[in-house]
Amino acid sequence: MARMGNKPSNLRMFKPKERTVKTGVHPLTIDTLAEDGRGIARVKGKTTFVQGGLPGERVNAKYTNSRKQFDETITTKVLEPSDHRVKPPCSYFGRCGGCSLQHLSHAQQLVEKQQQLEQLFSSHQSKQSNAIAWQEPISAQEKAYRHRARFAISANKQRCNIGFRPLHSHDVIAIDQCHIVDDTINLLLPSLNNVINRLSSRSQLIECSVTVDSNNKLAVLLTSKNTIHDTDNEILTAFAKEKQISLSVKMSSDLYGKPLLEVGDPQLLSTLFDGDNQEKNQTSQSLQLNYQIQDFTQVNTRVNESMINVGLSWLTLTKVDEVADFFCGIGNISLPLAMHAKSVIGYEMVGAMVEKASTNAINNQLTNAQFIQTDLFSDLITLPATIKKIVLDPPRAGAKELCKMVVDSGVEQLLYISCNPATLARDAEVLQAGGFHITKASLVDMFPHTRHVETMLMFQR
Repeated sequence: MARMGNKPSNLRMFKPKERTVKTGVHPLTIDTLAEDGRGIARVKGKTTFVQGGLPGERVNAKYTNSRKQFDETITTKVLEPSDHRVKPPCSYFGRCGGCSLQHLSHAQQLVEKQQQLEQLFSSHQSKQSNAIAWQEPISAQEKAYRHRARFAISANKQRCNIGFRPLHSHDVIAIDQCHIVDDTINLLLPSLNNVINRLSSRSQLIECSVTVDSNNKLAVLLTSKNTIHDTDNEILTAFAKEKQISLSVKMSSDLYGKPLLEVGDPQLLSTLFDGDNQEKNQTSQSLQLNYQIQDFTQVNTRVNESMINVGLSWLTLTKVDEVADFFCGIGNISLPLAMHAKSVIGYEMVGAMVEKASTNAINNQLTNAQFIQTDLFSDLITLPATIKKIVLDPPRAGAKELCKMVVDSGVEQLLYISCNPATLARDAEVLQAGGFHITKASLVDMFPHTRHVETMLMFQR
């Protein structure tokens, strides 16, 4: 056996240099707004992020972090406020990591997000001869717009917090109401907090999802690391029956598996194209979509309807069009497409969602829609040659492989809906390199008061 000696190693170990964080309070002038909602100042040419600062403002700020490329600060006092600064309507603003733009008027939020999108896609404009026609933002109400919310749970024997996490933290800020969720959910929160606090196995719980459907029916899903005690099942069952809600407990590792507990009917209903905006709709009838609480649905019902209608108008569908809808979910876009096209194929990764989409097509008497389960991140996907128009509505990871497939297909029009501008810009480069150009674009105000933005682009070959 070879002996290990004590000879010094020739390997040079790199030790990052610790950067000194400035102390005290410093006056800063905010130039622009970052994508995460922080202000950006320039200090001797160095980018400085300023939490709580808005463009045009002069503030006092305290340094919290220093890196080679940028510094990070937090506003301690606003010296010269922006004309667009407003009082945040939520008492948790600044602690909760959800709504980072409540101190900026909703109208100006749209202006800032629009500017950020146009700046992001300015390089794409240079790759095509026609101008990208930016449309008016698709927007609706700015409060109580979420029909579903997911609350984090942090519990042990001493305490139980149910709420939201701050940015870059595993802590949970306990809340009793949220400014952007439906009022029906807010009314349930205090009693939901109380019942979870009564559970002996509450430390096993990770999250609590709450949704209200189109019929004002409430559903609650508790996700757990492990099974919970029988006495807790009894407490939750009594609570669900008292409140006349649907309630289930599932393993966090198997949301589509058999529930550990299920009380009440888990079926929920989403009604599309029904209500005050009926006369503005492209569709000629309402649609009823069944789903369950673990299924993906767009959080903002009003904006979702408007977005679909605008998308339909861009696609100019006729009864000779065969269309494909990727990441189709429960049929949110597929079924409106089927009302105007000759046929629709919906592609989805989750088998349970494919089953629900198929059932929703049958329930709405749409016989020209079929749904297929497949890996949408694979590079082996093929498309029927008769399909000339498609819709992409992927998760934040985007759809790069699908875009490569589209480039090699006979598709002529592509409607891309994205919740992540960065991956959308990446995929747009693939499409443009393959002969597509962007004709229309729109900011979709799906998430007011937050840093997030939905974007819709129309590509034409």
